[in-house]
Amino acid sequence: MKKQFSRFLFGFMLMMLMSSGFAENMAILERYPSGSIQTVERANQAIDDVQRERDLLQESFLDKKDDCLQRFFVSSCLNKAKEAKRQAKKQLRTVEVEANAFLRKEKAAERDRGVAERQRQAEQAQGKKIIRLPDASEDNQPSLLEK
Repeated sequence: MKKQFSRFLFGFMLMMLMSSGFAENMAILERYPSGSIQTVERANQAIDDVQRERDLLQESFLDKKDDCLQRFFVSSCLNKAKEAKRQAKKQLRTVEVEANAFLRKEKAAERDRGVAERQRQAEQAQGKKIIRLPDASEDNQPSLLEK
């Protein structure tokens, strides 16, 4: 009975350790809820935070993997650690996808603004197009008239 209780307690502590990485990733979801990325700076910050969290998640997974290798049921422990990592990465991915989508949308809008500005400048230049007409002066130099 005592042996079963100690196994239960150890398993419970391991589950708490594995869920703590997941809870940390939930904090990033709280910082960047859906629809909250509305500026380029915030999108870039979100991408940086996601990368930082991914690095921490990988370190945490490696620590859990080392702990699992010390246990009797290694494969079961590793499967749980991998599943926790997969779930955490899924949560990180939602923030990353939203940030990248905003950046793509903003880049396309900037490109469209640039095209519109160049088109406006081209139209203005055509409006002031210079036409050269022959002049009846003695030096036969063409005169410039603006349309």
